[in-house]
Amino acid sequence: MIGPRASALRLWWVLGLGFAAGLAIIALGALRLGGFVMAGSFALAGILRLVLPRSVVGALVVRSRGYDVVALWGLALALVIVVTNVELSPR
Repeated sequence: MIGPRASALRLWWVLGLGFAAGLAIIALGALRLGGFVMAGSFALAGILRLVLPRSVVGALVVRSRGYDVVALWGLALALVIVVTNVELSPR
């Protein structure tokens, strides 16, 4: 049986676990790969928020559907831009 707090989170775990996996990959030394994993988790959360009803996505619902999707995809895009533009070789 799932408690009320766990059921309220529902698909938020997609974002949380993807972000944690990205941080773990960065800690192992693969900055770009970890950043892409984190960006992918934001993008996937945005897709889930776009296509699934409010009762299923749980804590991914913050404001309106459009605002949530734009915010999640914007974060994903910003993270991809930062990760691809970071210079990893010393000068």
